[in-house]
Amino acid sequence: MVNTQPRSPFDVPELRAIISAHLTKNDALACSRVCWPWSMYFRGLVWHTVNFAKIDPSKLTLAAVVNHGHHIRAVQNLRSSTHINTLMWNYKRLNLTSLSVVLSAEPLFQTDLNDFLRLVRSTLTELDLSVEPPKTRINVPVDVILAREPSRLTKISIRGLQLSRLSLIELLQGCSDLQDLSLHDVLIPSQGIFTDWAYKHPNLRHLSASFKDIVPIPVDPRLPPSPSFLTLFPGLVRWTISGDETIGQRNSRNVNDTIRRLCPELNQVHLHMTSTAAVKEFVAHVFTHIKTLVFMQEALTSEVVIAILGHSRTLQHIECLPSPGTLLYDLTTPPAVITQVSSTGWMLPSIPRLCPHLESFCFPLHEIDMDDIESNAWGCTGLKELRIRIVGLNTAAQIARAIDIWLVGRRDLQLTDSKKQVPSSLMTQTSSYDPWPLESRVAAHLLKFKNLHTVWLGTKVWRV
Repeated sequence: MVNTQPRSPFDVPELRAIISAHLTKNDALACSRVCWPWSMYFRGLVWHTVNFAKIDPSKLTLAAVVNHGHHIRAVQNLRSSTHINTLMWNYKRLNLTSLSVVLSAEPLFQTDLNDFLRLVRSTLTELDLSVEPPKTRINVPVDVILAREPSRLTKISIRGLQLSRLSLIELLQGCSDLQDLSLHDVLIPSQGIFTDWAYKHPNLRHLSASFKDIVPIPVDPRLPPSPSFLTLFPGLVRWTISGDETIGQRNSRNVNDTIRRLCPELNQVHLHMTSTAAVKEFVAHVFTHIKTLVFMQEALTSEVVIAILGHSRTLQHIECLPSPGTLLYDLTTPPAVITQVSSTGWMLPSIPRLCPHLESFCFPLHEIDMDDIESNAWGCTGLKELRIRIVGLNTAAQIARAIDIWLVGRRDLQLTDSKKQVPSSLMTQTSSYDPWPLESRVAAHLLKFKNLHTVWLGTKVWRV
């Protein structure tokens, strides 16, 4: 007999995988109790990540770890021998891929950690090492991370520890698959003999570190500069720089030559700094041919905009980040803007107007006037992502109407296969009888970009 009962989306494996990616741990736990087939699937989601900062180790009983420990793939905030002993109950079936450790100066914990790393290192692809406050300089256990067999690590983050230059080179040599390296507040003594500067890491693409730690600037101009760590990363593509230090115009020219010579593929720059002078210096003088630029909104001035336009021939992605902790992209009410129509506000449209290869334009806390947009056509015809505020588009209802008009016009364009003519539906709405003139003007502007698929105007992100 054919079952005519409607099927739940969770009964279809493909849909279940998509939906479950958006479930909270409590929702996944509830789903695991529905029936046996669901239990077999959702238990893996419940146990995927163990965060010792959010869970009481006493609740991780021996029976629970033995029965479900093989589902654990990520461990966060491992910071005591008790945590390690809990996981060791099922060490033979552990299959960790991500590990975050907060080290302390306690000798017993360091010994237990070294043993634990030896057991799980064969499956680890991501490793995060930091130090327990108050900070004590602890050496990175490079010999334990590398051990005997080749490492599978693709991402390493080190914060607040000590690492000699020779140990760094040894770490890189032992992690040939490494693609992402983050070094923050890492003490790297300047003294030391470099025995293998000829080594070049084959796969590292992303670096996150302060500028002074990677490219040492001599205090005394009469002294030769220390070798730059950039020589180790010839394939570097993205560099995330923190700190507000400036290096001076004279040093900028030398550093610019060094970067172009040692890292010819470096074209993605993330500047996590609030100093306008520092951002301007890095954009205008240190880096050339930038394709991706990300910086903090506190540093945005007209001088920074002018510096950005120096990369108009290559710029593809630009984003102005809000302050840390600011949530913007899933709101019911538009947030307050930072820049009204001011000296900086009217200059922002010059970026999409003069950068023909721009694909992503994201300034979520800054308003742009439609008059400024319409007075000079944007030259970035291949725009794919837009996140801005529009002057006068101040409510969620206005934003929703503008998006609706855009979606209707986009559908009409696809149906008529027209690439230049404005759809008849939008022509009607932009007539003299249009009850929503501003929303229609915004939609008409969006329709000029046939590749546009992601839009944010103040509330939620719309993707098509």
